Amino acid sequence: MDRGYISEKNIKALRTKGYEYILMMKQNQRICQEIIEEYGAAVQSLEGYYIGEHGVYGTTVKKQLYGQETNIHVYYDDIRASEEKVALMSRYETWEKEIEKKVSKKIATEGEMKKYRKVFKLKYDQNGYLVAYQRNSRYIKEEIRNLGFFFIITSEEMSASKALDIYRGRDNIEKMFRSLKSGIDFNKARVHTTESLKSKVFVTFIAMIVRNELFQKAEELRKKNRKAYTVPGMISELENIECTR
Repeated sequence: MDRGYISEKNIKALRTKGYEYILMMKQNQRICQEIIEEYGAAVQSLEGYYIGEHGVYGTTVKKQLYGQETNIHVYYDDIRASEEKVALMSRYETWEKEIEKKVSKKIATEGEMKKYRKVFKLKYDQNGYLVAYQRNSRYIKEEIRNLGFFFIITSEEMSASKALDIYRGRDNIEKMFRSLKSGIDFNKARVHTTESLKSKVFVTFIAMIVRNELFQKAEELRKKNRKAYTVPGMISELENIECTR
């Protein structure tokens, strides 16, 4: 699941029910900041942590999370960090221009400046109007230090590489749902009874299993030729088979 599901209530519910899970964490969680402080410099050193198939660096640590020791996989993407830094500094420059206008007009009050408080040190006159500002360099440096990192937790013990491989496979699930409509023609039921609908859903479910098996088995072939060994292409080839009796 993605980071929208991360919460103490959800994690404890999964544990109670005995479900295995792979879950993206929110980077602003305190434990993520602790891991960056403890392991960030080592992962950023880029030596011995490279995961070639995903083009990122990563390692696995064990930490207490919601009352239980949990496998936390920390990753660093230097390309992503660079892109995020450009976007971050661009946003701060835009904010600085906005603040400059407010200073010149001398009408901005403390209540209007909430979104700028962490990034800028703001000074107000005795009447509570903004009169000066400067960048909070310490806060900005901490923000930049945290760029490019992301975290995944898993209930099972596994390598950082395997956890990321499975997590990024979520795209395949979305493609499978799309193929229900386009590849398996399930966008319309075209039945008149509940029994027929149940039967069609069951057959469709089996068809999706077969389709997914084709996709998984052809992984090595796609490495050689991604365009030739698509599932629609293979199904099209199978349609050439004829049975004469």
